[in-house]
Amino acid sequence: MLKISMLALCTVITSLLIKKQSPVTASVIGLSLCLIISINIINNISAITGQLGVMISLTGIGDVYIKIIMKIIGITFITQLISDVCRDNGFNAAASQLEIMCKIAVATISIPIVLSLMEMINKCIK
Repeated sequence: MLKISMLALCTVITSLLIKKQSPVTASVIGLSLCLIISINIINNISAITGQLGVMISLTGIGDVYIKIIMKIIGITFITQLISDVCRDNGFNAAASQLEIMCKIAVATISIPIVLSLMEMINKCIK
Protein backbone atom coordinates (compact mmCIF):
# COMPACT_ATOMS: atom_id res chain seq x y z
CA MET A 1 0.00 0.00 0.00
CA LEU A 2 2.83 2.38 0.83
CA LYS A 3 4.45 1.82 -2.58
CA ILE A 4 1.22 2.59 -4.41
CA SER A 5 0.65 5.69 -2.27
CA MET A 6 4.15 6.99 -2.99
CA LEU A 7 3.70 6.23 -6.70
CA ALA A 8 0.43 8.17 -6.65
CA LEU A 9 2.09 11.14 -4.94
CA CYS A 10 4.99 11.19 -7.42
CA THR A 11 2.63 10.81 -10.37
CA VAL A 12 0.38 13.64 -9.20
CA ILE A 13 3.34 15.97 -8.67
CA THR A 14 4.76 15.07 -12.10
CA SER A 15 1.39 15.54 -13.71
CA LEU A 16 0.94 18.96 -12.09
CA LEU A 17 4.37 20.06 -13.31
CA ILE A 18 3.67 18.90 -16.87
CA LYS A 19 0.06 20.12 -17.03
CA LYS A 20 0.91 23.68 -18.13
CA GLN A 21 3.08 22.56 -21.05
CA SER A 22 1.07 19.52 -22.11
CA PRO A 23 -2.39 18.96 -20.62
CA VAL A 24 -2.91 15.83 -22.72
CA THR A 25 0.26 14.22 -21.41
CA ALA A 26 -0.77 15.08 -17.85
CA SER A 27 -4.14 13.38 -18.42
CA VAL A 28 -2.46 10.28 -19.85
CA ILE A 29 -0.15 10.12 -16.84
CA GLY A 30 -3.16 10.37 -14.53
CA LEU A 31 -5.02 7.64 -16.41
CA SER A 32 -1.93 5.43 -16.24
CA LEU A 33 -1.87 5.85 -12.49
CA CYS A 34 -5.55 4.88 -12.33
CA LEU A 35 -4.76 1.74 -14.34
CA ILE A 36 -1.89 0.77 -12.03
CA ILE A 37 -4.03 1.29 -8.93
CA SER A 38 -6.91 -0.67 -10.50
CA ILE A 39 -4.65 -3.63 -11.24
CA ASN A 40 -3.43 -3.55 -7.64
CA ILE A 41 -7.01 -3.50 -6.36
CA ILE A 42 -7.97 -6.44 -8.59
CA ASN A 43 -5.05 -8.42 -7.16
CA ASN A 44 -6.22 -7.64 -3.63
CA ILE A 45 -9.79 -8.58 -4.48
CA SER A 46 -8.65 -12.05 -5.54
CA ALA A 47 -7.35 -12.58 -2.00
CA ILE A 48 -10.70 -11.46 -0.61
CA THR A 49 -12.65 -13.82 -2.85
CA GLY A 50 -10.60 -16.73 -1.55
CA GLN A 51 -11.59 -15.82 1.99
CA LEU A 52 -15.21 -15.45 0.90
CA GLY A 53 -15.18 -19.07 -0.23
CA VAL A 54 -14.19 -20.12 3.29
CA MET A 55 -16.92 -17.92 4.80
CA ILE A 56 -19.53 -19.38 2.46
CA SER A 57 -18.67 -22.93 3.48
CA LEU A 58 -18.68 -22.05 7.21
CA THR A 59 -21.89 -20.04 7.28
CA GLY A 60 -23.97 -21.84 4.69
CA ILE A 61 -24.86 -18.57 2.99
CA GLY A 62 -25.69 -19.17 -0.64
CA ASP A 63 -22.94 -18.21 -3.03
CA VAL A 64 -25.56 -16.41 -5.10
CA TYR A 65 -25.70 -13.62 -2.50
CA ILE A 66 -21.93 -13.33 -2.30
CA LYS A 67 -21.74 -13.09 -6.10
CA ILE A 68 -24.34 -10.33 -6.06
CA ILE A 69 -22.40 -8.41 -3.43
CA MET A 70 -19.16 -8.80 -5.40
CA LYS A 71 -20.92 -7.53 -8.55
CA ILE A 72 -22.18 -4.51 -6.63
CA ILE A 73 -18.70 -3.78 -5.29
CA GLY A 74 -17.25 -4.10 -8.80
CA ILE A 75 -19.86 -1.86 -10.37
CA THR A 76 -19.44 0.85 -7.75
CA PHE A 77 -15.64 0.72 -7.94
CA ILE A 78 -15.58 1.02 -11.73
CA THR A 79 -18.23 3.74 -11.71
CA GLN A 80 -16.35 5.79 -9.13
CA LEU A 81 -13.12 5.47 -11.09
CA ILE A 82 -14.66 6.44 -14.43
CA SER A 83 -16.79 9.26 -13.01
CA ASP A 84 -13.70 10.74 -11.35
CA VAL A 85 -11.84 10.58 -14.66
CA CYS A 86 -14.81 12.28 -16.35
CA ARG A 87 -14.85 15.05 -13.74
CA ASP A 88 -11.07 15.54 -13.96
CA ASN A 89 -11.46 16.13 -17.68
CA GLY A 90 -14.42 18.50 -17.40
CA PHE A 91 -17.28 16.10 -18.17
CA ASN A 92 -19.30 16.72 -15.01
CA ALA A 93 -22.68 15.96 -16.58
CA ALA A 94 -21.46 12.62 -17.93
CA ALA A 95 -20.04 11.75 -14.50
CA SER A 96 -23.37 12.53 -12.83
CA GLN A 97 -25.30 10.47 -15.36
CA LEU A 98 -22.89 7.57 -14.88
CA GLU A 99 -23.41 7.70 -11.12
CA ILE A 100 -27.20 7.69 -11.56
CA MET A 101 -26.90 4.69 -13.88
CA CYS A 102 -24.76 2.94 -11.25
CA LYS A 103 -27.37 3.52 -8.54
CA ILE A 104 -30.08 2.06 -10.76
CA ALA A 105 -27.90 -0.95 -11.61
CA VAL A 106 -27.10 -1.59 -7.93
CA ALA A 107 -30.78 -1.33 -7.02
CA THR A 108 -31.70 -3.77 -9.79
CA ILE A 109 -28.98 -6.27 -8.95
CA SER A 110 -29.76 -6.19 -5.23
CA ILE A 111 -33.44 -7.13 -5.64
CA PRO A 112 -32.84 -10.86 -4.88
CA ILE A 113 -31.11 -9.97 -1.61
CA VAL A 114 -33.93 -7.61 -0.60
CA LEU A 115 -36.55 -10.24 -1.46
CA SER A 116 -34.70 -12.87 0.57
CA LEU A 117 -34.45 -10.49 3.51
CA MET A 118 -38.19 -9.76 3.29
CA GLU A 119 -38.94 -13.50 3.26
CA MET A 120 -36.78 -14.00 6.36
CA ILE A 121 -38.53 -11.14 8.16
CA ASN A 122 -41.91 -12.52 7.13
CA LYS A 123 -41.00 -15.96 8.54
CA CYS A 124 -39.85 -14.42 11.82
CA ILE A 125 -43.08 -12.46 12.19
CA LYS A 126 -45.30 -15.50 11.62
